[in-house]
Amino acid sequence: MSTDFKEFVVRRPRHEAITSTSCHVWLELISREPCAQRNAELVDLSRQGLQLKLDAPLEPEESVVVRIQHIATRLDLKFAGRIRWQRACEDGSWAIGCVFDEPLGYEALGELFLSGILSMDAD
Repeated sequence: MSTDFKEFVVRRPRHEAITSTSCHVWLELISREPCAQRNAELVDLSRQGLQLKLDAPLEPEESVVVRIQHIATRLDLKFAGRIRWQRACEDGSWAIGCVFDEPLGYEALGELFLSGILSMDAD
């Protein structure tokens, strides 16, 4: 199975997820009938897209909605996008790259920082 769908796209600055936070992340696989959901782990995020870890691969260019909830701060964000790339990880999970349909707004990015979901440091 080929795991690279598109040429590499630079997403800078990328902000790493803070794993100690009580954040819930999942994908709504909207291109499937009926719509399916998968739990995910946020790895990093930029205004153009994000990287997640999942337990299984997805279809190339699959349309998704990424939902991020933080119960303590009542943050509930949704981002529409599509699967851009994926690769198998040594632990049996899958690293999945998703590009947003529209760049993430600065207000939503700020909410992710203030909720402690993303690190302010960027690469």
